[in-house]
Amino acid sequence: MATKVDCLDRGARDYLTKPFSLAELLVRIRVRLREDAHLRNEGPRPGEAAGEIVRAGSLTLDVARLVADIGQGPVPLTRLEFLLLRELAEHYGQSGAQGPAAGQRVGYDFDPGSNVVDVCVRRLRSKLGFGLIKTVRGEGYQLAGR
Repeated sequence: MATKVDCLDRGARDYLTKPFSLAELLVRIRVRLREDAHLRNEGPRPGEAAGEIVRAGSLTLDVARLVADIGQGPVPLTRLEFLLLRELAEHYGQSGAQGPAAGQRVGYDFDPGSNVVDVCVRRLRSKLGFGLIKTVRGEGYQLAGR
């Protein structure tokens, strides 16, 4: 049980214990593929223009395609990564994307003790460069001015 909880806390999207049936494994795979396809094909949310572009410093976000560009070509992002980065871009020069409050602002609800935002920031840094998002001690995260 602890292993399952640890794995899910660290970002696993699902967990299947042995012994398992092949039918259950295939159903779980189909569910994940449907969810991923839905997220990739999901259009803009209400209030978002289809061709909307958000700019902050050297960062450009394409709302319709869920991609970010810092001048080195488009980088595809997950919906949560995109929403968090957009939150940072819309508050360019300010800090504060931290913990459950940041998640609620981007439409996600999660355990206040979790590190969802920290994990998402780490993934964004690895995809877009470690200098893009800086940590403001005691306040949260901020897009670095470039």
